[in-house]
Amino acid sequence: MQSESMYHVLTKMIEGDQQAFHTLYDATYKDVYRTVSFLVDHPQDREDIMNEIYMQMWTSRIVLSTSGCTAWSSDKCKDSG
Repeated sequence: MQSESMYHVLTKMIEGDQQAFHTLYDATYKDVYRTVSFLVDHPQDREDIMNEIYMQMWTSRIVLSTSGCTAWSSDKCKDSG
């Protein structure tokens, strides 16, 4: 997803748009899962961490800035591993 499109999606998600959250999830899931898989061996733990990452992203969307969301998700992966 291009950065301009991502900015728009992040802005909508922060405003509470669930469809934008799903779009963000679809655009980032593979990369985030790849990082989690590199750090965590057990498949069930990977799924738990993935769920936690995206649940935290949704519940803390109000405090996220559009410039820090991708970095936040990467840091969350590292913290959970």
